[in-house]
Amino acid sequence: MAARSLELDGQDESGTLLMNMVLGNGARLYVDHAHPEYSSPEVTNPRDAVTWDAAGDLVGLAAVRRLAVDPALPPVNLYKNNTDNKSVSYGSHENYLMPRSVPFGDIVRGLTPFFVSRQVVCGAGRLGIGQDSSTPGFQVSQRADFFEAEVGLETTIRRPIINTRDEPHSTADKYRRLHVIIGDANLSQVSNYLKFGTTALVLSLIEAGLAPKIEVYEPVAALKTVSHDTSLTAKLRLLDGRRVTALDLQWMYHEAAAKLAQDTGVGDAVDGDGHTHDVLERWASVLTQLDSDRAAAATSVEWLAKLSLLDGYRQRDSLDWSDARLGLVDLQWSDIRPEKGLYYRLLSRNRMQRVVDDSAIAAAVAEPLAIPGPSSAGSASAASARMWWAQAGTPSFSTCPATGGSSGCPPGSPSGEPKP
Repeated sequence: MAARSLELDGQDESGTLLMNMVLGNGARLYVDHAHPEYSSPEVTNPRDAVTWDAAGDLVGLAAVRRLAVDPALPPVNLYKNNTDNKSVSYGSHENYLMPRSVPFGDIVRGLTPFFVSRQVVCGAGRLGIGQDSSTPGFQVSQRADFFEAEVGLETTIRRPIINTRDEPHSTADKYRRLHVIIGDANLSQVSNYLKFGTTALVLSLIEAGLAPKIEVYEPVAALKTVSHDTSLTAKLRLLDGRRVTALDLQWMYHEAAAKLAQDTGVGDAVDGDGHTHDVLERWASVLTQLDSDRAAAATSVEWLAKLSLLDGYRQRDSLDWSDARLGLVDLQWSDIRPEKGLYYRLLSRNRMQRVVDDSAIAAAVAEPLAIPGPSSAGSASAASARMWWAQAGTPSFSTCPATGGSSGCPPGSPSGEPKP
């Protein structure tokens, strides 16, 4: 893969050459602190977001392959996850284009309950409870335990549910860049697709002034409650006195988004924008399965697929959640090598659903995205009428020697630096 342009950012204090590359597909690949980062090109619909994000995994894989053939280098591998299970977390960020005219307070009110509950659809799953995984167990999200504030600018300490960073890559007085830091790094294509697609629909609700009027009591605590409850039955307190589950919250947002899509026409299966209808259908299907058919949901929802795999090992070998062998399984899930990664083994056996095929992802490694003109629907209410990019400014990968370990990197080995 030849880069269209190459920048050499100089040397760090140790004399190591730092690379900053713009790849032929329009993405950016660079080194930040001690780990690689991949920033996808801007896209205008959730399917393309999934495609060019997955292309980044192949870019990382190509680097691993090249390192492996050099006998002078130690074994190195990349894992697409969000924590080393030793209290360090690194992000998988999303960025969304929004009109500057939307009051930021409306964004906070509209997004907070959604982000508290969104993890049931797109969490990547994690072994261990607490930032240092000191409490045995399994939880829905890899990131939830690392959030300590509701709103703020920080990304490495006191991480907020709603991040206020606003560095627009377009006309600043017309648009803002909404920087989302709360998401997990997904391998599951359906979880990734719904992460991008549902968030775009909720932002359209906020822009239209039609987001559900919901306020969660103590959102940071609620975020952790949802993540620690794999039964999805925990009740969250709302400020109006109601008590609802995370699934209830997601259904509230789905209902509002479906109505807006119907009223504007963008969700029509034939004459709509070509994306909103599918996002709404998949969203509803996954929510229904999470409530009534978890085996079916495990073919698309990443945290549940991982939990099912871990439960199989636990039952077969009578393992407690604290058993180090389960830590190895958790780590191997995120291995980006198809012959090693447990996610890829399930995918090859058709036990994980696809959104895009391998040929489209392979093409996206080298080919840039063709940005279309304005949506035929002429509306910013569609899941396809918003520009965003995945993983921008965040590491998709943590880096460890290929020898593995009981959980995260083995003792004494390097792990991903904390990263915004």
